[in-house]
Amino acid sequence: HGCCTFAAAACFACMAGVSVDEFCFSEGARRGLVGCEGRPCCTDPRAECLACTAGLAVSQFCADSVHSSVVGCEQEKCGLVEQGYEYVGGDLYSVGHVLSLDDCCSLCQEEDRCTSWSWAGTRCFLKRQAELRVTPSRGYTSGLPGPDTVEFHIKSRRGTCLAEAGGLLGLQDCDSTASGQHWIFERRLG
Repeated sequence: HGCCTFAAAACFACMAGVSVDEFCFSEGARRGLVGCEGRPCCTDPRAECLACTAGLAVSQFCADSVHSSVVGCEQEKCGLVEQGYEYVGGDLYSVGHVLSLDDCCSLCQEEDRCTSWSWAGTRCFLKRQAELRVTPSRGYTSGLPGPDTVEFHIKSRRGTCLAEAGGLLGLQDCDSTASGQHWIFERRLG
């Protein structure tokens, strides 16, 4: 390849086939690599520039659902993706000649009944599972068609709901319109 092999921005950029600026904007500055220090983050409203400014890797920046519409975060449109696992049961149908897991995920997104997918080789299995059943399986990659989030209320036995107001938690009468009573869990963020 002709690239140097020591831990410096120019070597990593060469191996990645990008300019030193592109490499430093995307990962190098965050890693503190020699050759990236003092390089300012780009100022465009793209994921790599905004992630650099925030001191995050692009994948970390895009994992926050608030950034899902930022240019450069589109590849994060699929939810959970698990390599080496098959989601068994609930098959709707399968499609052949699917060349990538992203294409399989897109097929699932286009099918209203699809709740999960499994991809092996060039075959995509679209699924509608009431219960997600996961089995380790070599050669398979499986996932969910969108952000893996759940919105819910936490309700006591007495019918009151956990609510947050001004940074304080307490119990209030349940109200589906009260934003402080809506809790969201996103698996990628924990």
